[in-house]
Amino acid sequence: MLHMKDTILHGVSVELGYFLKQHLVQDRARYSPEHEALSVESDEESLSMYLPREIKEWLKKENEAAIR
Repeated sequence: MLHMKDTILHGVSVELGYFLKQHLVQDRARYSPEHEALSVESDEESLSMYLPREIKEWLKKENEAAIR
């Protein structure tokens, strides 16, 4: 499960963008193929979705790389 506030994720492939949109439990997401970006809008300031372990591990690695 992933919880997040309103955000824009850049560098999201078309496949991953549409996969994330399809697996939303609540709230809204828009994918822009031209900008390879996923915009997440959350009324409750949290977003819940279920993701396969491989994607969770990828997200964790991307986050660690962005922090460095």
